[in-house]
Amino acid sequence: MRTLRQSLSVTVILALLGGLGSAVVAQSEESNQQSAGASLTTSLEYGDDPQQGIHVYEPAPRPAPRPAVVFFSGGGYDIGDPLWVLDSARQMAEAGYVAFAAGYRLHDPSTGTNLWPAQLDDAQAAVRWIRAHAADYGVDPDRICALGHSSGGHLASLVGMTDGRDTSDPDIGGISSRVTCVVSVSGDVDLTIGNPYPEQTAVYESLLGASYGDDPAAWRAVSPAYLVDAETVPILIIHGTRDTNVDVQASRNLAAALAEAEREFVYAEMDADHFDIVEQPPTLPLTQTFLAYQLHPEE
Repeated sequence: MRTLRQSLSVTVILALLGGLGSAVVAQSEESNQQSAGASLTTSLEYGDDPQQGIHVYEPAPRPAPRPAVVFFSGGGYDIGDPLWVLDSARQMAEAGYVAFAAGYRLHDPSTGTNLWPAQLDDAQAAVRWIRAHAADYGVDPDRICALGHSSGGHLASLVGMTDGRDTSDPDIGGISSRVTCVVSVSGDVDLTIGNPYPEQTAVYESLLGASYGDDPAAWRAVSPAYLVDAETVPILIIHGTRDTNVDVQASRNLAAALAEAEREFVYAEMDADHFDIVEQPPTLPLTQTFLAYQLHPEE
């Protein structure tokens, strides 16, 4: 395993991905040419709650199964909508992936409904649902990436580090929910360092049922930076140095934990804030290059 440094108009890219290089860029360019269009199916359900919905963008059909990307929207866990990530899902479908946008139950601090880990249970159930219906959508169940921004990046990271806790659904309970790889963009992947917005901290305290000072172990238990182990899947981490919503130190801490554990990862910092990082020129090609290396959409 070697360290790679590669310039893509970002401040830092650090990878533990032996062999990532020009061949991967070529794979990404090839996959971008595989699908000129994509079809959208909305309002599918993986659970009984109205927020447990899933939308799918499918590329042009082909005989061989394709890899999949499942998107989780951000919003701090009290707001969010899978419709927010449909454009990103479309871009991935046009690059040759079957793309899913999955909703999850949102927490209401005013009523205390949908406490953690409802959101993680839902993210894992969505991955299980995709695997259970892989043949219906031409998906290879062994090639699935979870991708998210902000709290969606937090969820995506967790489904790359944990397997399903809730096995109550007999149809999908026995299926693994751990994905093949993860992309976290501006993810709140270390809740223990605090959030720049007091309002968001209050949401987390309500979501977890305790402040960090009262129960630091509970906050570490939901922070990906503290959950890296020998089973953690490859992760692409992207964060903006001007982010005032989620401290860039959170992603730095996750990258440090991955390096210490010698897990595969790519870490990239960009001159961007919390939201405009999604539209930065390097973000999409970097993501597609990572996905091409991990998922091989050309196969």
